[in-house]
Amino acid sequence: MTILDHPPPPCRPSPSPGPWVAAMMAVSLLLAGIYTVLFALMGRTVDAVLDGGDFALWLGLSVAAVCALMAADTLDDFMGKMAEARSTAWLRHTLLGHVLRLGPRAARRFTAGDLVSRLVGNSARTGRVASTLVWALMDLVPPLGAIVALALIDPWLCLTFLVGLPVVLAVVRTFIRDASGINERYFDAQGQVAARLVDALSGIRTITAAGTVDREVRRVLGPLPELRRHGYGMWGALARVSSREALAIPLLEVAVLAVAGLELARGRITPGQMLAAGEYVVLATGISSLVASANRLALARTCRSRGVRGFCTASSTSTASSGAM
Repeated sequence: MTILDHPPPPCRPSPSPGPWVAAMMAVSLLLAGIYTVLFALMGRTVDAVLDGGDFALWLGLSVAAVCALMAADTLDDFMGKMAEARSTAWLRHTLLGHVLRLGPRAARRFTAGDLVSRLVGNSARTGRVASTLVWALMDLVPPLGAIVALALIDPWLCLTFLVGLPVVLAVVRTFIRDASGINERYFDAQGQVAARLVDALSGIRTITAAGTVDREVRRVLGPLPELRRHGYGMWGALARVSSREALAIPLLEVAVLAVAGLELARGRITPGQMLAAGEYVVLATGISSLVASANRLALARTCRSRGVRGFCTASSTSTASSGAM
């Protein structure tokens, strides 16, 4: 009995980056917290200077927060890349083991080029799921903290922002929906090109002897127009969300700043709080980071669907066939 006679092991689709994700979450949370508190410290510093009081303490805290922010940001990037590297290595070893255990059945289920595309390109992007998910969640902390800060400065500032928030959320939701479908079709076309290229390279001597090089080139590049169309579609989705962001975000910021100006004129907030409110509304409308995180998650989800679930389906089918026999 050979190894090919045994059914493949259960498929575990989730990458295991080890303790790096937990440490990364802690550092990312610290980074988000410092970033949120920084603007309040700056506002207190301005108020202390204008009141003629002792501003050395608040200025020192602001400088310390900036230094801590730089250190935490560097450490967060390092831990994120380590988690991605370990996840990708684990995932590739696991999927390669499934392919070897499937044996000839893998060749019937997937072409050689498609296997290479899934094991190399798709697994690399799937390995980023853990770090991307952590960063996506942590990207929500500063905007949420900024909304709370606006409420603490003046409830009318928070209410003004919340009125326009559904527009921002609708932009992100639409982008995620469009990007997921486009990515799926893009990688399908990319897999077809890779499969045809590997087939052509395996029969290169026959192609050369028969003088059909030009025909093979046209055959290999046949899905290229479709690939280009889906690539343009992705850029079109990014352009649409950018144009909507360029319209919605400044209007929301102007509305909140206008209310803050009125509250300052009435004496309900201080100049330092006005400064902090201006920074917090920009932080609360950080749709750029949310869109980037949504784009990475949509891409990783598509790659996971192609690279991991495809092998899981093949393994389940092979196991059922073995049991029936």
